Order: sequence, then structure tokens, then C-alpha cells
Amino acid sequence: MRKSGRATVCILVLSLLLLPLSARILDISYITLNDAMTVGIAQNADDLRSYGALLTFAHSSGFLFQIEAAGLTMRDSLDAEGGSRYDELLFDGGYAHTFSFPVSSVAADYRISGSLGFVLAGNLGFQSVQNTWHEISDIPLVDLPYCQGDVLTWYPRLVEEQRLSFSFPVPWFQQTSGYVSVSQAFAYAVGYGYDLSIQSSLGQKAGKRQNLSLGIGYDVSRSLDEVPLHEKIAESESGVYLHLDGRMGIIEILMRAHLSSGTGWGGVGFHVTSPERELSGAYADDFSISIGLTAPQKAMALSVSYDLNDRLRLLFSNSFDDYILGLSDNSRQNISWWQAGVQWHPFTKERWLFSPFGSLTAGFRRVSVFSDDLSLGRRMRDFDAFTPLVNAEAGILLFSDGRVQMQGISYGLECAAGLLFSPSEHLQESVELYSLEAVNTYETYVRIGLSMSGAL
Repeated sequence: MRKSGRATVCILVLSLLLLPLSARILDISYITLNDAMTVGIAQNADDLRSYGALLTFAHSSGFLFQIEAAGLTMRDSLDAEGGSRYDELLFDGGYAHTFSFPVSSVAADYRISGSLGFVLAGNLGFQSVQNTWHEISDIPLVDLPYCQGDVLTWYPRLVEEQRLSFSFPVPWFQQTSGYVSVSQAFAYAVGYGYDLSIQSSLGQKAGKRQNLSLGIGYDVSRSLDEVPLHEKIAESESGVYLHLDGRMGIIEILMRAHLSSGTGWGGVGFHVTSPERELSGAYADDFSISIGLTAPQKAMALSVSYDLNDRLRLLFSNSFDDYILGLSDNSRQNISWWQAGVQWHPFTKERWLFSPFGSLTAGFRRVSVFSDDLSLGRRMRDFDAFTPLVNAEAGILLFSDGRVQMQGISYGLECAAGLLFSPSEHLQESVELYSLEAVNTYETYVRIGLSMSGAL
């Protein structure tokens, strides 16, 4: 398909996506996806399913529309033909219906949905998107030929999903419910491939705009188009996986890690609910999620905290980063910090524009090294080590009085500095081929994050 043809297809897809805007929208969600969203579980090879985006419209009548774009690559070192790539665009439109029924003191919901759509696979020009971002981030460019040249092929596709969930009250929380769910999804694109997954999840939710869940599932993915890169991706996405999903007001996070292959991807985005369905809420900060960055490590920092009293919070945090160690074998170092502890606010936060805080946490640091094994034709874990850590942090929370608020969720800005201790003298000695990054015994850092708080 020529460039003009690709442009026409893109305009058509965008036009179809805008159709629901003529009527009342229930939910609009957009998430930027990348395999760098590892949370320290998956590796970031910047390969296979490497980057993309997910856009979803859900109409109040039950109709739903979704478009997912992805850039897929296989680098030279693992491809006998010298490396390749292709782009993928999935568009689905369908209908979902939920049946609600009580089971004793538990609320049960059964949701079933069906969609029809198509897949576009080939050259959509996503290579320029990836390399533009790499230039901005000072990362080596990824120049690979498309699998089938300039050809763009479309495949009809159908999707079916089912989910059974049970919500139950949590005795020590007033507005929060716990829930467990079991779900199944099947997607089939004629002549392209199919995917079947089963997943169970456990989580908490407070209304429609505040939830956090962790799931485990099993996926069977197969390619039908005989494209080697597609077969490699289907293989990497089959087997047991972990799934993290959370929403706090307008911010949404998503992550999936395939344990069999060590690959994964996820992202952070926006989730907006139509004004007609808004719920007013008073300021509360029983439960908070923070998303931010640290320097000089350039790590992404995620944290969850629960209010124990007016000044003390229970804190759980995860930070992660990766470094390129070598280009010829695509060797990379993944590093993550896992911590739990307490956060103390000396003053009542509701009375001040900003609130100072201090935190003390302990946990472990994980350092892993992965590379492409040319003789075996697959990616290998060369090194994996855990070291204990203790971390002290002090900072301020701006807008701690809840003046920046939307739909019962208050937003603030965290600015903090910390000192981390983790014995690491032996790490570099264990790795002879590479020079490890960010593995000093003492690490100082500054952190800036967006804090989102709500009621429990």
C-alpha cells in the first residue's frame, strides 16, 4: 500500500473513533505503552513488542471502541536475515453488557462483550516515531527493514471477553470494597493470528475512579501469517503472566510481565469520565498513589501509601530503570528498588498549602543483566542479584490541603531528596564483561512525583 493509501486508512480510523463523541461518553482512556515499563520484573530489551498506545471509548449505552497501535522489532543479533520490523494497528468496535446479582452479602457482576474489527500489519511508519523518541532520549536509533517491504495488509478480527467479579466490604474501610475476578478473552484475526487468555485478579476499589488490582493469568498466542517476527512475538507472549492495573482519578497505569520469556510492557495514561457521571467528593487522603522520576538515576518511581493516622502512613514503593551495556549483543542492565516502611507528616496536611514529610523504608535492590545469545538464537539472563537496602527520604507535598481536586481525588506535587544504602561491593566483581550502573553502596537522589489521594 502506498503512502497515500496509508494516510487514507489512518484518517478513516480516526474518523471512526470520533463518532462516539457526538453522543454522551462514559469513559475515554489513553495509555502510552512501552517495554521500559518493567517495574523490575520483566526485562527491557527494547525489542519484540517495543512501544505503542491504547485508546478506548466506552459509551453509556454499552457500545465500546478501541484502537491499539504497536511497533514490533527483531534486532540483527537474533535474526538470521539481518533484523526486521513491522507495525500493528488493531481496531475493534462492539458491545458490552453487565449482569448484576447479589450472592449473600457479596455483590456479583458478570460482564460479557463482543467486538468486530480489523488488524493492519506492515509499514505504518512507526519506525520514525521510535527513532524520534530515541533521538530525544539520546538512545541509539533502531533502523531495521520492514518484513514485507512497503506492503500493508489488513485482516478481519473478532474479540470475545467475559468476566465474573465478586465485590465484598472491607471491615476497616468505609468506602472501599475488595474484589476478586476471573476473566477470559479470545481474539482471532483471520489469516493473522489468535490469542486466548484466562486471568484471575485481586484488588480494591472505591467508586468508579479509584482502583488497584494485581492479577495472574495464562496466555496462548499463535501467529498464522508465517512471518518469523510475528511467530517470535507470539511465542514470547505465551505462558504465565502477571498483570497490574490501577486508576486514581484521571491517571491510569497498566503493566503486564510474561514470566516464561521475561518480556513485558506497560504504561501510564489518562482516564476521563464524562461529567454526567461525576460524583462529588470531599477531600480525603486515606489512600495515595504517587508516580514520578528520580535523578540522577532517571528511574521511574511508583508508590502506594495508606493512612494509619493523621500523621503516619504505611508506604510501599517500587523504582526501576535500565541501562544499555553493549550494542552488538543488545546487552542491558535492569535495576529495581523494592521498599516498604513508614512516612511521617509532622503537621496536619489539611491546614497547609504544603506539608513536609519524612520516610524510612527497607527492602532490596535487584540487578539483572540480559543479552542476546547468538549461538542459541535467544535472549539470556547473564546475571541476577539481590542486595538489602535502607532508604531515608525527606521532602514536601505541595497542595496538601486538597485544593487541587477532581471527582473526589486530590492532586499534589511531591519534591523530595533521599539517601539509599545497599551494600554492593561484590556486584561488579561478579560481572566481568560489563560495567554496571547505579550500584554504589550509597546513592543520593532527588525525586519529583505526582501524588493522587482519595478516600477509603
